[in-house]
Amino acid sequence: YVLRGSLRVEACSIEANRARSGGGIEALISTLEIVDTDFLGNYTDTPNMSGGGLSCSGSVLTVVESTFGGNRTAIGIGGGGASLTGTNAVLTATTFVGNFAEVHPLNGGGGLAIEGGTVTIDRCAFVENCATSSGQALHVRQGAVEISCSYVGDIDGFVDFLEPPIAGFSALCEVVSCTDAPFVDAELDVSEESVLLPGNNPCGVLIGDTTVGCQVSGA
Repeated sequence: YVLRGSLRVEACSIEANRARSGGGIEALISTLEIVDTDFLGNYTDTPNMSGGGLSCSGSVLTVVESTFGGNRTAIGIGGGGASLTGTNAVLTATTFVGNFAEVHPLNGGGGLAIEGGTVTIDRCAFVENCATSSGQALHVRQGAVEISCSYVGDIDGFVDFLEPPIAGFSALCEVVSCTDAPFVDAELDVSEESVLLPGNNPCGVLIGDTTVGCQVSGA
């Protein structure tokens, strides 16, 4: 929990935590930098709260090459993987996979929920996230959101695509069921056919915190 402070988290794994809000980390009016860190199997256990893995309010956030996987929120505002409220954020080469949000109507965001602030999403992957309302991958209630070279899926709310959304087969090595969240074994390992790899998408970049970890059957 960070209040009116600053925190850098690098090369860490934040797993299987439970909290009222922000199952892994909650930051209020703070500066938070997350690098090469996994938020796995975290859970918010209080209704009307948000951010199964991470909750940021009134903050400045930077996330690079990190994974939000298998996190879950109780019935509330949304953001199974992360929730950003009035937060200016830059998310780069980061994965949201297998997160789940139980939400009230008009809320959503199985992977990520945004309400206010300016958010830039570049080279990020949203795969197999789900919500009981809208925005299985991403829910934007307010704010300015720019997305480039990202694999997103279902979006609720307005975003500005600086590059067309990446479309194609994510080719996960193992089936991920978001409804099983919270769970800690959510990683984005893909086959060589995946559109997330540089040779298979129009941006020519690696999308998300992704590794090639399997071969598809018959390949």
